[in-house]
Amino acid sequence: PAYRNAVHDQFERCLDLYLCPRSRHVKLNVTPESLLPSLPKPRDLRPFPTEKAMRYEGHRGRVRSIAVNHSGEWLATGGDDMILRIYEVSSGRCFASYAMKGIVNYVAWNPNPATHMVAVCVEESIYILTPTPTHGKQHSWVNGNETFLQGTYHEYKDSPAVWT
Repeated sequence: PAYRNAVHDQFERCLDLYLCPRSRHVKLNVTPESLLPSLPKPRDLRPFPTEKAMRYEGHRGRVRSIAVNHSGEWLATGGDDMILRIYEVSSGRCFASYAMKGIVNYVAWNPNPATHMVAVCVEESIYILTPTPTHGKQHSWVNGNETFLQGTYHEYKDSPAVWT
């Protein structure tokens, strides 16, 4: 030992550890209900809509797709009645309807604000319509596919993709 009382100090230390009272840990009783926050009652969350504010009518059958343009002014819908309809969001009036050659599966607006175009997926085909609203008292829609897509469309007799 390095000093005279080393063995005695070690013995005292062992007695301290042996005889010391242990700290008692209290176990928490956690229930799943206590973890969830208490939700407010619906009557405390008012005002919220309790009835329809706007109704867009015109389709006969299931509506399969809805798309709002980038400005939030126009709404394009399509469905089982084979008609693409374009509504004004604020009034709910149908401004244009296009008869398609099949069930309209999906409609989407072009995200570019400079160009108003609607892509319409009809069964296995995709059509691009360019309805252009004129701003003023009277709204008119012009289908400009022929001028916009002139020279860019190529019809392939054989599929250019090879499916495996």
